[in-house]
Amino acid sequence: MSTPNRFEVARLKLDRPPTGIGFSRDGNWLHAYDGRTIHTWSVPGFQEVRGFAVTDSERSREGHCRFIHGGKSIFLIASNDSSEEGIHHITVRDLATDELTVDENLHVEHYGLLTIQFNCAESQLLLTDCGGGSHFVDFPSCQRTRRVAFDAEVFGGRGAANRTKLYSPDESELWMVCGYDEPGGYREYLAAFEAGSGTGIRRQPAMFGSHIDGLGFTPGSDALLTVEEKALCILSRKSWELIGKIDLADVLKKAWGRSRPALAIASGSPLVAVSCQYNQKVCLADRNTPKLIGVFDVAEEFCVRLLSFSPNAQHLAIASYDVQNEIRVWDISDL
Repeated sequence: MSTPNRFEVARLKLDRPPTGIGFSRDGNWLHAYDGRTIHTWSVPGFQEVRGFAVTDSERSREGHCRFIHGGKSIFLIASNDSSEEGIHHITVRDLATDELTVDENLHVEHYGLLTIQFNCAESQLLLTDCGGGSHFVDFPSCQRTRRVAFDAEVFGGRGAANRTKLYSPDESELWMVCGYDEPGGYREYLAAFEAGSGTGIRRQPAMFGSHIDGLGFTPGSDALLTVEEKALCILSRKSWELIGKIDLADVLKKAWGRSRPALAIASGSPLVAVSCQYNQKVCLADRNTPKLIGVFDVAEEFCVRLLSFSPNAQHLAIASYDVQNEIRVWDISDL
């Protein structure tokens, strides 16, 4: 049994690996999903106040979920992997009442989903299936409007299908990370594609190392953050010009082969959290200064899967892989 560090205020045990965590918009509740049950705890006491078991048809081994509508509802996808035809059962449940507000099936070419991305208005989904096809789906009708093949020969490269995708602030482009085997070794690029056609527009190599392990926007999409091999980079949202960087001191050592670090960007403060050193530690950084605040232990046997800040950035929730099936909550208000 590991010893709690100075930040830890709660350990929340689940029956299965958590595949989604998130605070409510008002900060009064912490929600989690473990593939079978939706759990809710009070904040700051972190006592469980309710748990809703989902139906068999909503369950999948991947446990895909998103918290939407400002953290008021949970979006779940269960995939039928018994055939090459992808049958994805999409549901949305109210987190306070467990009311089912969306219950639809979506058919695409392949079973299994690699990435799920909402646009800012949560009116459209971008789904990438196991065959690499990217599908635009109106939400909540769940009607597929088009399938887009990104310009893989020029821009797509190796591993692009299962990497994070971001809509540009005006939603005219999609940004993602693409990798290439080059004469000097494997190297990753930040790439932009035209959202309607999938045509490659531009790409930019990693600036500090060979890998780009995470993407995210600051609140209001004022800047783009990239987690690179040796630095957390702050880029202009228009030109991708470097406007600041935080040295990560070579702590992004990968666990489980090439597993990428978890990333969380606070909305109520300049804090950024990145899992590091085999996903058993967490880097906390200030994106405004910019500077690395510190690298903090979670636990030797704990492999960080998900990170989530409370709206006021007082609390950081940290979810583990399937060894612990646990969420730990830190109070970081004294940083």
